[in-house]
Amino acid sequence: MLTTKNYLDFQILDRGSVVAEWKGAEKANRALPEDKVCLREDGTVEILERAPKKPLVGVLQLTSKYMYGMTSHGVPMYCCQPMNKGYPSFRVACKERDRSQNLLVSFQFESWEADSELPRGSLLKILGVVEDPAAEAEALAILSCPWSAPRPESGVPLINGDRTLLSTGTFNIDPVGCKDIDDVITLEKLTDDSVRLWITIADVSEMLDPSRKEFVAAEKIGATSYQGGFAIRPMLHKDLSEKAFSLLPGETRYGLALRIDWNKGKGFIGKPMFEPVLVINQISYTYENILMAEQWILDTLSSVASDMAGRKITDSHEWVEQLMLFYNRQAALILREVGGGLLRVHDQPMLEKQAVLKTIDPGLQHLAYQAAAYAPVTTTKTHYGLSLESYCHCTSPIRRFADIINQQIIKNWLEKKSFAYSDERFELLTDWLNRRQRQIAAAERDYILLKAIQISPQNSVEATFLWREGEKNVYYVSSWQTTIRVQEKSLERTAGGKYTVQYYCDRTKASWKERMIYRVTG
Repeated sequence: MLTTKNYLDFQILDRGSVVAEWKGAEKANRALPEDKVCLREDGTVEILERAPKKPLVGVLQLTSKYMYGMTSHGVPMYCCQPMNKGYPSFRVACKERDRSQNLLVSFQFESWEADSELPRGSLLKILGVVEDPAAEAEALAILSCPWSAPRPESGVPLINGDRTLLSTGTFNIDPVGCKDIDDVITLEKLTDDSVRLWITIADVSEMLDPSRKEFVAAEKIGATSYQGGFAIRPMLHKDLSEKAFSLLPGETRYGLALRIDWNKGKGFIGKPMFEPVLVINQISYTYENILMAEQWILDTLSSVASDMAGRKITDSHEWVEQLMLFYNRQAALILREVGGGLLRVHDQPMLEKQAVLKTIDPGLQHLAYQAAAYAPVTTTKTHYGLSLESYCHCTSPIRRFADIINQQIIKNWLEKKSFAYSDERFELLTDWLNRRQRQIAAAERDYILLKAIQISPQNSVEATFLWREGEKNVYYVSSWQTTIRVQEKSLERTAGGKYTVQYYCDRTKASWKERMIYRVTG
């Protein structure tokens, strides 16, 4: 498969490993990202299979004096620069007569003839003019995820079976207005000092057969995309994520529960056990009004979460966080035992940068860390940030595809069944989900920048100098919660020093990295 970040530096990947790399678009021979390719003996690319078509977003250069021919129907074609710089510029036909402003558009690849300088794209939708807030947000949503989850054509399986029913003492704790509830807690008081606690996760794998189009789409989408905390591209259609699969109060649902016995003086008793269950959520709490629950419930949640974390915890957000972390840790141990599934790994920070950040502001040390990633269970990597040998995602199957796979493996293990995925399949899935994660994260960063500029349009911000990378200086803009890289001559800057950054938005550029032009003073 062909990959490139800039349509200049290319790699061919095979199951996540680089088998060839080079510089220069000529050798790519009109291949595009995600095409299945191989190298000929002369070093040029042969396209074996084009990647499936998907919506792309870009800036249609209507203000340019150049056009790229006419269609057979007499419609002019213009240069369209994709926001994803891994693609070359396209020529796209558009009937718009007002050429005073460039447009944000969605389009898809159609063809690339041997005698054409640019590939041909077909216009799907005009989103709006460049820098229109709604158009920019929609463009970033498509950039984050080009696909929409399909509406289910058939119903979900009827709830039946001989599973244990959890009902009394069952509740969820989520943000106000949450509809896609994928975890609930059940508390049963055994004695004055002992409780039995179940952490139950919506059993999506029970209701979403791999043959269904919703499963296939979920794998392609990978995970739900967000803007400003709101889901803009759900992995599953809302008829599933907010209704059929959601652990809504009063509804019977399939769940995969982790049963924990705990004593006030002895802590955890015995080994936590996974169990497929039926569950009926009795009450929905927010992080705020959970504090109005019975005192023994609050004391139990605080004490159990504190024992899990090894420190005193009183905040309701952290109660839930520690319960989910514990569930994921137990799930990862089973995946290691089974020899299948997707772990979550995290490399140690860049120590030199971490030391610099620690002297500037200890709260910025996260900038020295690389993002966590998925890996097959055969990996020797660990999770540095959590100080764990094994960790996985298993608590949000409504929002993450990896959780569905891990959930199914655990259930098969409980039922002494094998799982149909091969090692090669896990490697391919790992590579795909990691690429989707990077795409989603990049679009989220651009959205944060978009909103920050809208809030502070005075075209200057204060930034903290961090370090130099090559010919660029790296600054942290706290009001934008991001770093920026500014092309500067080797000027003497003081680590931790405060500087004024003036910025200008070049509307002719597609990607936000290229669109933002910075000048540092002070």
